[in-house]
Amino acid sequence: MTDVVLTALQLPDFGMPTVEPRIPAGVFQARCAAALERAASAGFDVLVVYGDREHFANIAYLTNYDPRFEEALLILRAGHKPTLLVGNEGWSYANIVPYEINVILYQSFSLLAQPRGDSLSLAEIFDLCGIGADTRVGVAGWKYFDERKTDTPDSWLEVPSYLVDTLRQLTGDSSCVSNATSLFMNPVDGLRIINEVDQLAAFEFAACHSSQSVRNVIFGLKPGMTEYETVRLMQLNGIPHSVTLMLSSGERTSLGLASPSSRVIQQGDPFVTAFGLWGALNCRAGFVVKDADQLPENIHDYVDKLVVPYFRAVAEWYETVGIGVTGGDLFA
Repeated sequence: MTDVVLTALQLPDFGMPTVEPRIPAGVFQARCAAALERAASAGFDVLVVYGDREHFANIAYLTNYDPRFEEALLILRAGHKPTLLVGNEGWSYANIVPYEINVILYQSFSLLAQPRGDSLSLAEIFDLCGIGADTRVGVAGWKYFDERKTDTPDSWLEVPSYLVDTLRQLTGDSSCVSNATSLFMNPVDGLRIINEVDQLAAFEFAACHSSQSVRNVIFGLKPGMTEYETVRLMQLNGIPHSVTLMLSSGERTSLGLASPSSRVIQQGDPFVTAFGLWGALNCRAGFVVKDADQLPENIHDYVDKLVVPYFRAVAEWYETVGIGVTGGDLFA
């Protein structure tokens, strides 16, 4: 068993990346091809991928496009260019897709009180994309289900009803429209469980920045600062966030997911922060103290009871992980 000793160490500084990696167009095209191949093996004629501001990872995985304020829909059919449906404000932003696609304006994806009169109907657009009677359509959102939740997991779809209703009306049989999210998200063989080297480089770039931001907080935090002032230590640079920034102290830490506030941080406070960018997230929790004597009375054993077991588990993980090692091996 790993021996753990509490001591002071100089935290290494590996520097920050100076070049931001970009994922080549060919990687996105290969992903689309793989998705179509997997969809065909599952019996689908057409693959429809839904996204909105909160749930866009599968669309971004295939196109590099993320809806900013609206919804979006990607339609993949073998032998045809991908088709991306966007709202008014997504029209220009669709140029971020690094390869040639069809872009169709579907204004009902736009925010309320915006123009609606220049779009084809959803049924007309689906018809143009080859969806009709008896077409077998796989619909990917962000979540899939299994027999532990329902007797009909394939029919449970977590995308908006108006899309599903239209698809089922056009195909003429509700069983023709099925949940296909597992093609991407299944932890055993989903497409997204393997990252290309280009994707790993992009993730590492994000990880360097999220890690440095949290490190800035750990080294710069002082009693008397407000939570808002503490966030400024992160020196955020505009990389898109993957989660809402979380930072809380004192009694607010029991909320877990709280955003920062104007609360003044005091010596002895519990403290937690989590900061995530696309492809990276760092979270740290502890107490605003210099040593164990400043810990609250009832948790002077905090290091022995929590920190040491946690560190030991992390050390065991690093000593065990490697090529060919299964998740079960790590868990054991």
